Amino acid sequence: LLFPPKCAFCKEIIPNAEGKKVLICRRCKGGFNYFPKDSVCCICGTYTENETVCLRCSSRTESFFFERNFAVTPYVDDVRRAIYDFKYAGDKRLARLFAEITAEYCDFEEITFADMFIPVPISSGKLKKRRFNQSRLFADELSIIFGKKVADILLRERETRPQSGLSITERTANVSGAFSMKNKTEAVSLLKGSSVVIVDDIFTTGATINECAKVIKNYGAEHIFGLTFAAVYKNKN
Repeated sequence: LLFPPKCAFCKEIIPNAEGKKVLICRRCKGGFNYFPKDSVCCICGTYTENETVCLRCSSRTESFFFERNFAVTPYVDDVRRAIYDFKYAGDKRLARLFAEITAEYCDFEEITFADMFIPVPISSGKLKKRRFNQSRLFADELSIIFGKKVADILLRERETRPQSGLSITERTANVSGAFSMKNKTEAVSLLKGSSVVIVDDIFTTGATINECAKVIKNYGAEHIFGLTFAAVYKNKN
């Protein structure tokens, strides 16, 4: 083949994969870098050594509007490159791969018994440029595996500055008031008393998911969780 299939993570050629929809090699699949379930923060889902809540989350002064986030893998190295290919190189096939890996990791009741997945929206400008919302594609694939509906009910009201490089306080201010409901009447009917999972590709400080959760909570959702494929791990602010 002129372009033999390569692993989405290590970029090595996948042996005997011609004509197959294989996106991950045996080595990466067998040794995938999952967060250890017994050593993660009960809020953000990243590593914590001795406490149930990591230093970053325990030192935050802002209120949390979601109960906890579930993250599959640290946002480093091969995972970082794969997410870049998904979001910016337009390799939409990776939504399915990320969902399959997530399903292998997520046997949590909060996910399996939730009523719906709600993708984090992107701005109209980014949607026009990218032509897809990566969180919606990820949520769609998760919905097939978990048998849940996708409620694409949030609207991003305005373009925000890129979150990278901003402090926790700056990130929170950056997304403050950035989200609303597409249809307020339908949202009340859909969300009242429900258990929902907000889906995004990366959890950094949680500012985006928390702002989405704030809006969702105002429309009557009883339980709100986050689910991200990756999360940035930092042991300090």
